[in-house]
Amino acid sequence: MDSFAEYSMTVKNVYRFFHNSAVCYNKLHEMKTVMSGEQDPRNVTSKEPESFR
Repeated sequence: MDSFAEYSMTVKNVYRFFHNSAVCYNKLHEMKTVMSGEQDPRNVTSKEPESFR
């Protein structure tokens, strides 16, 4: 394989890695949240009614 083809493949792989890294990070974070039993703070509900007097 000539050096330009190797360089081209390396650049493509690096670009692909960083292009998908945010998507992969978000999926991993979501899986970690689900597996740890934590709730999403945006979807928290109260178990008992609160008094607002």
